[in-house]
Amino acid sequence: MPYQPTTLKNAMVIIGTASQDISDHVTEVRLDQSWAELDDTRMGVTARSRVPGLETWSATVTMIQDFQSTGAGIEKLLATLVANSQSAAPVPFPIRVRPVNANRSSDNPEWAGNVYLFGYQPINGAAGELLKITVSFQSAGNLTRSVSTS
Repeated sequence: MPYQPTTLKNAMVIIGTASQDISDHVTEVRLDQSWAELDDTRMGVTARSRVPGLETWSATVTMIQDFQSTGAGIEKLLATLVANSQSAAPVPFPIRVRPVNANRSSDNPEWAGNVYLFGYQPINGAAGELLKITVSFQSAGNLTRSVSTS
């Protein structure tokens, strides 16, 4: 099969326990996933050896800010998620990301996991610019990849 490049132009980003689709506000999305490198080198070997340790991941989303008090207001949603993450009994919330805003499939996998939002800049812009914010969601468990049809 010939190479088929992917142009990211209709990604799906859903956050929160109410599964709010914020895709229409998103201008950029990035998932970072890694594992700690644990050195298990021992006596008698002639080279360093490493094994994977704990997983770390995050989701970084750049979006157009929106101050609507009803409906899909981004500022209202993020303020609630920050408050929940900072409460005496912090509550993680789910995030789901797909390269295309369509059903999951082997050609459109979904990455999902629970995250916390520890803070963000509700206003970050200059005069005459579209107000965009970048938010980093931090892992609160494993990131899973699913291709089963939804």
